[in-house]
Amino acid sequence: MNPTQTHPHATTAAPNTPRSWFRSSAGRLYFSRLATIIVLKLVLLVGLYYAFLKPAVRPDASPAAIQHLLLDPAPPSAH
Repeated sequence: MNPTQTHPHATTAAPNTPRSWFRSSAGRLYFSRLATIIVLKLVLLVGLYYAFLKPAVRPDASPAAIQHLLLDPAPPSAH
């Protein structure tokens, strides 16, 4: 009887199965370069976000600050 028939969930690979390309030295080099490019792009995008898109400091919107702005008299003009 065939060994694969007696153990249908066998995890061993057949001896004539070729190795995966990603396990070769060229595949590892490709993966490392691809991972480096992805990390550098993420760093660049985060840097651009903080440089240009990060929200500005919000003004004080507490009730006391709004009351001060609306109810206090305006300073005299310097004409």
